[in-house]
Amino acid sequence: MNAVIYILSKYYGLKEIIGAEYSPTILNWIKKYFPKTKDDEEVPYCSIALIEVFKELGIADKIVGTNPAAISWIKVGDSVELSDAVLGDIVVLKRVGGNHVGLFVRQNLKRDVIYVLGFNQSNSCSIVEFPINSLLDIRRLT
Repeated sequence: MNAVIYILSKYYGLKEIIGAEYSPTILNWIKKYFPKTKDDEEVPYCSIALIEVFKELGIADKIVGTNPAAISWIKVGDSVELSDAVLGDIVVLKRVGGNHVGLFVRQNLKRDVIYVLGFNQSNSCSIVEFPINSLLDIRRLT
């Protein structure tokens, strides 16, 4: 199953819970990498969530070496040009506070943006637009 379809059907809309509560799904993912974490707001989890989704899909072997740091995805698969990007390609971005990783949805060249399906976007699993100039690389699993 395509990772985009899987995420949209299972996790789209999954949100962090601000305050004393927390999302059990997100916190359980985070605790696999940072066991002492007590709140889903403490750790950026975009990379962690993608790793866990790829494990659920049985394709974790394709992302060996990937770790909780979003920038680690820059070594996964093969680099592709934006003009060749297809739904589900991995996008690695720079953003305020560090890096980010998600899955390519589409681009809008008139607005110079790409749309990314990912986790920890506006504190949820969502599709968000990012400026093309924030793109560090697009990676395709082979």
